[in-house]
Amino acid sequence: MPISPSHTNQSIVGARVPSRTNQSIVGARVPSRTNQELAPSLENNPWLDIPYAELLASDPLEIRRQEAVLAAQEAVVPAPAGLVVENRSIPGLHPSSPEVRLRVYRQRGAEASRVLLYFHGGGFVFGNPEQSDELFYRLAPDSGYTVVSVAYRLAPESPFPAAIEDGYAALLWLTHHGSEIGIDPQKIIVGGRSAGGALATALTQMARDKKGPQIHFQLLSYPVTDYSCSSPSMLEFTASPIWDYSGAKSSWKLYLTDHSLPVSPYASPLSATDFSNLPPAFIMACELDPLRDEAIEYAQKLLQAGVAVELQVIPGAIHVFDVFPSRLSDQYYQTQLRVLSSVFEAL
Repeated sequence: MPISPSHTNQSIVGARVPSRTNQSIVGARVPSRTNQELAPSLENNPWLDIPYAELLASDPLEIRRQEAVLAAQEAVVPAPAGLVVENRSIPGLHPSSPEVRLRVYRQRGAEASRVLLYFHGGGFVFGNPEQSDELFYRLAPDSGYTVVSVAYRLAPESPFPAAIEDGYAALLWLTHHGSEIGIDPQKIIVGGRSAGGALATALTQMARDKKGPQIHFQLLSYPVTDYSCSSPSMLEFTASPIWDYSGAKSSWKLYLTDHSLPVSPYASPLSATDFSNLPPAFIMACELDPLRDEAIEYAQKLLQAGVAVELQVIPGAIHVFDVFPSRLSDQYYQTQLRVLSSVFEAL
């Protein structure tokens, strides 16, 4: 998926797309109900030319190569003055686990700040923390949070439970060593988009089951929550941009080496039987996203268990719409700031 979110005045994605005479083949499949202001950003966009579904089935590592090529063609956006961006290596969860890289975005001199522990998207197979640099260059100072993005291990080299173990290791490190980066270990929330949303959500279940550390909130953008890929929206959007039914099926096949039932809720959050005593949540789903209905169902499960939830379904939005320039993307950015500012008001 696109490496550079587009929340600056001049979109990085839009500014770097070379003009072409023929419309992208993948872009031609953009649903006709797509938001009219978003649609122009999707036309002739080289990121949409990556055949994600095809490569997930045949050569998943090629996705990383193609994304790296496109990312290398984009100009480097410097971090704003006053924002410290650093990489930290922390111990893995087990003695035999490799170290986990954390990418930290924090205001210089900030102390006891709230922290967003974040998981990038990429179908459990591709992606990295750097793909959200431009977003967090803005979000960290605007929100007052320190953002800690986890470079979790990826499938197929490291299938489940490697990624969630890396996430739990990060949570433990923030709780016991967070003062090293100026955060308040009592004010941790989790967030993520797409497959990263699955990891953030699963981490809340793991932390509850293990009696800590405490997570106060979950901020989820179009989260993956169901390995079965059987929802009405998943079966409807079988040829949609970026993500569709076949891509989802292939990513789960790569992520889960053991496909026997039941599937662990730490992999597929909707497989859980208990949704009580989880943190409150903000969940965003996209109308034209195959993941739409499983995000909505997860919100319903939380509500039925007595967990406070705000659910937003954005009309005319496709999967990862918010990395493309449009007023719709800007509105969602403001929504995230509003949600982040409200999390600790009562504490």
